Amino acid sequence: MNIIKLLIVGLLIARFTACAPSVVTNIHKRYPALDSFTKIKIIKVGESIPFAYEELGSIKLGDAGMTGKSKCTYEALLALAIKEAQKIGGNAIKIVEHTLPRVESFGLGIAYYQCHSLFVLVLKTDEVFE
Repeated sequence: MNIIKLLIVGLLIARFTACAPSVVTNIHKRYPALDSFTKIKIIKVGESIPFAYEELGSIKLGDAGMTGKSKCTYEALLALAIKEAQKIGGNAIKIVEHTLPRVESFGLGIAYYQCHSLFVLVLKTDEVFE
């Protein structure tokens, strides 16, 4: 009976953790975490950074293999990037790369990637954003 309970608990844990997007951080420097109400400036792909800043690190977000489509939309990943930036004290992010959902062929096979992926830099600046 205990083996069945452990198996069920294990499957539930795997189910809920496998559905989350992949988040890989590379942090160089940390500051105190910002609260969730702090405005984070978003600089999109191709835009220049219009203020002096310190780069705190980078975040790569994307499909973890079994991520549900609703959890890896551009908006969902952007919200996750903002949350991660706030954790390390960043008040701006620069989106360096945005990859759209796509179909890729390899040999005789086809792979469908239903998730967006983002690569962002986490920045800290003295600017205050409204």
